[in-house]
Amino acid sequence: MNRYFSILFAMLFLLSSCAMFASKIVEEEITFYNGKLKFGGTLTLPTGEGKFPLVILISGSGQQNRDEEIMGFKPFADIAMHLSSAGYAVFRYDDRGVDSSKNTPADLENATVFDFAKDAYSALQEMKNHKKVNPAKIGLLGHSEGGVIAQKLAADYPKEVNFIILMASPAVSGVKISRYQVEQSNKEAGLSAEAIDTVLKYQDMLTGAVIAGKSGEELKQMLYDINVRTVSLLPAERRKFITDVDKYARAMSDQMLKSVSNPYIKEYFRYDPVVAMRKIKCPTLAIFGEKDMQVPVSMNKAPLSAAFEGRKQLLEIVIIRDANHLFQKSETGSVSEYYKLEKKFEDTFLQTIETWLKKKIK
Repeated sequence: MNRYFSILFAMLFLLSSCAMFASKIVEEEITFYNGKLKFGGTLTLPTGEGKFPLVILISGSGQQNRDEEIMGFKPFADIAMHLSSAGYAVFRYDDRGVDSSKNTPADLENATVFDFAKDAYSALQEMKNHKKVNPAKIGLLGHSEGGVIAQKLAADYPKEVNFIILMASPAVSGVKISRYQVEQSNKEAGLSAEAIDTVLKYQDMLTGAVIAGKSGEELKQMLYDINVRTVSLLPAERRKFITDVDKYARAMSDQMLKSVSNPYIKEYFRYDPVVAMRKIKCPTLAIFGEKDMQVPVSMNKAPLSAAFEGRKQLLEIVIIRDANHLFQKSETGSVSEYYKLEKKFEDTFLQTIETWLKKKIK
């Protein structure tokens, strides 16, 4: 076969494969409500008759579209296409405040993880009545904070949530996760071990004040003091750009105050996922990335396993080699690396989910 016919054959094969893949899947736009809040999403279905098991996708922290798009990578779109081609219905929706779920700013600025859980539960209520969904086989797949929501709903509604898949989901409080992330980001920034210890002491002071409900003015003063003190800890090449420490500290304090004084961050610091995990009665798949630097397996695997004490038959933990928080194949797992990675999952990730579903959800 000469080169021309080899290329032509490859193109025809690719086109026919795409057509076959597309012919196995149909998409339907869905609107649902949580009270007065309106949400839009996409239901991906296998073709054919019958009622299908359903997986509802719940995104991580921050407001994201239904594909959970991050730097051009669309994790939830890829999961939906793969699972629907394997025989499962998949529903993904825009977070409140994004695209078709755009509501008023007030509906977002004071929202906590408990409010986002109500959004996900409203999606479940809408989808369980769909003519092509099997209401006895509905599960939740949550990424990062979305996994915390999946755990909570599984604990609160055991008759309605039949399985959960935790994708890089924390098994410790937000205080511990935040502390770890601060430590790692400062290591990347080049701070010394001694400087990092000092920064972490300030971090502990700040999270303690937020949890205790300190007022805006108290927090602002604390942030100002912390920013003044940490200037001297910065590497020289960064410190030389700060010509007015007072001005810098005030600007940083104003910026940070907006983040730490809203209801969301207080609940994020306080909430311990283990409380919900101890009540879960459905099959649970927990997947971690070996190189995840946002929800590290070393910090979360043991507490997760301990929370299922006496129910270990319900839990399966899988660690994806070389994977980061988005389950891309990575070198370091650092967030700073995301932009240059291939916009796809590590090769075994999607098959891991499909295999588990076929084993557990029959």
